[in-house]
Amino acid sequence: MNFGLCFLCGLHRELGAYYSKKYGKTVEICIDCHKSKPLE
Repeated sequence: MNFGLCFLCGLHRELGAYYSKKYGKTVEICIDCHKSKPLE
């Protein structure tokens, strides 16, 4: 498991790495953000 600061909400959470076309790179966001705000 990977814990750190979420790229989107800035909270210290369990993170997952997801590729974002908008940023052109893989960003680490928490599970909650991944569910509520799908990456572009």
